Amino acid sequence: MRAPAAVLCGLASALVLAGLLLRQGQLLALAFPLAAYLAATLLDAPARPRLRAERSLSGHRVSQGAEVEVRLMVSNQGAILEELHLEDPLMSGLRLRRGSNRWTGRLEAGGSLEFRYTIGAKRGDHQFQALQARAPSQGGLLEASCEVAAAGGLVVLPESYAVSALSIRPRLTRPYPGSVPSRQGGSGVEFLGLRTYRAGDDLRRVNRRAAGRHPSKVFVNQFEQERITEVGLVLDARTLSYEGEAGDRLFECCVSAAASLAEHFLAQSNRVGLLIYGSALNWTFPGCGALQRERILRELARAEQGASQVFASLDYLPARLFPKGSQLVLVSPLSSDDLAELRRLLARAYQVLVISPRIAAPPVGGDRPAESSAVQGRDPRRQRAEQLALRMESLERRLLLHRFRRAGLKVVDWLTERPLEAALQQARWAGTPARRHAAPGGLP
Repeated sequence: MRAPAAVLCGLASALVLAGLLLRQGQLLALAFPLAAYLAATLLDAPARPRLRAERSLSGHRVSQGAEVEVRLMVSNQGAILEELHLEDPLMSGLRLRRGSNRWTGRLEAGGSLEFRYTIGAKRGDHQFQALQARAPSQGGLLEASCEVAAAGGLVVLPESYAVSALSIRPRLTRPYPGSVPSRQGGSGVEFLGLRTYRAGDDLRRVNRRAAGRHPSKVFVNQFEQERITEVGLVLDARTLSYEGEAGDRLFECCVSAAASLAEHFLAQSNRVGLLIYGSALNWTFPGCGALQRERILRELARAEQGASQVFASLDYLPARLFPKGSQLVLVSPLSSDDLAELRRLLARAYQVLVISPRIAAPPVGGDRPAESSAVQGRDPRRQRAEQLALRMESLERRLLLHRFRRAGLKVVDWLTERPLEAALQQARWAGTPARRHAAPGGLP
């Protein structure tokens, strides 16, 4: 029963009760039309709709930012519905772009209808809810409602970037051809050293300059084998790492960076595993190929921030999930408390690379705060205090990264307003030694 019907019913009951108590026939007479109207409405009460719905989407797996068209086919398997209201509720993370997710009209018995609309979705795994159907009576006092099942799911994958300026040199490699230098001689393209000639060696690999210096011996060029390796991706999903107004945007950048790195390492035929470190440990077992790429991207699509007293620091990072000597890549804004655990990982022979995104602070005034504040109508002293706070924040960030790098960690400082490729390229050239050896952390 809707609110107007409840009001009329209450009013009629009150008039009848007042007439009986006061012995006033006029009050009973006033209640009679209301009671008759309610009785007629009850006799004409609409039946519960019997509907069947089918949902179809233009795509069930899309990238972030893509638009998806939702198509709904509804058929009436019951009596005629003079007035029918349908609504398809939109979950959190879905936004209406075009069309309408509501429909109102008359639906004949055995008839069907179709309506469409277009949505935009944020990153996540979205499951559509049931349709809400309402069939009011002609007077509008009563209403029959029901939920119509219309199953459907939409997975929105995180945004990823092309990464080519990243190369790693872990201590552990697997005996399969790949693109990671293995520090072992064999077939390859990078020069590793010289060794004495052995029976069966290709004569084209003989180093004639070395033979000229040592006439009694014959030396051949030795190249470095390239193999696949184990890569462990760790996404920092702790809520305390993303405090502040831009915390959600920073977390989305971390998820995008993790997706980009996973695609890069898997494209090189490496075995990649993913650990989401937040309110719990969400572990994706290492694998390779397109199937593993799909698993990792779907887990990243569902990644959310979380808080836990147990995992408030990296002290409980399960390093045993990754083979010793493998490459670990941590995607995190970093805090000073993380340094101790990352040092322990280095001591256990892991190669550790840290991708640390940051969002540029908004500019505050110019070089002459008094003039800029006069234009903006702001207090010069307050503006100078804000500039000083931003400078202190920048110095704290630089000092934090300096401490991590002094510990032997390779840290890529990624300003999210720039492409990730540019940050990797800058870190690569900044850490490239004169001879081609691995820099600490695995980024030559």
